[in-house]
Amino acid sequence: MQLEHGDGKLSNNTINGFETMLHDCVDEAVRHRNSVNKYSPDELRDSRGEFTSGELKQVEQRVFTRLQVATQTRLSKLETGEIGEKIALQFVKSQLGLPDAQALHAQASINLPADLIADHELFEIKTGLVSNGSGAQQWRATIGQPGKQETEWLKHASPEDKATWNAQKSEAIIARKQQALQDYSRKLGTPVHGKTIGIILNPDTHTCDIHVLDGWHLRIGWHSKLGQDSYKGSFSY
Repeated sequence: MQLEHGDGKLSNNTINGFETMLHDCVDEAVRHRNSVNKYSPDELRDSRGEFTSGELKQVEQRVFTRLQVATQTRLSKLETGEIGEKIALQFVKSQLGLPDAQALHAQASINLPADLIADHELFEIKTGLVSNGSGAQQWRATIGQPGKQETEWLKHASPEDKATWNAQKSEAIIARKQQALQDYSRKLGTPVHGKTIGIILNPDTHTCDIHVLDGWHLRIGWHSKLGQDSYKGSFSY
């Protein structure tokens, strides 16, 4: 059985309205890229809920030492992602020296293919917890939840068809990110580069490891050479 399009391609309905929303977000970012406030809603807060200075403090001890660490603090996937995006925003501003960095998600109500924009770079943020088991010690692109029609089809699809379908969806993830680069490049009138920021959190100690990689990736293992070579430092937040 095939979904809406008989050619086996992803239906445009799965990203309906994305192009318009992305263009609006890029327009907003370009308009304000040179207007930087001291504090923004995306900056980190302290234990009292007050805005911090926006700077991360570098620490010597790495969070991830190749072993799973049990933590007392429980964070949902959404909470983990939100903390990671705020940390990344401060990192890009203070450590990479790009004070015009802005969070794209704050300007959109749908899932966009990137999380931050700054100068001539578009960033995707991936965040994991130091308490992750060995099978989850990775940053990976997530395939969105299937719609009603896709869910029904998956109930009856063969393992081979499901594998093919998921491979197509993974390819579509990268295609969307490349399209975002092209759109932003066109808006700025200069080439824009994609980067990935990988973060490993320890919510008990409020510390994190930060990694920066060129380009987009479907999966990056924390133990891999690519993951290890991309390490930029550990910070308290």
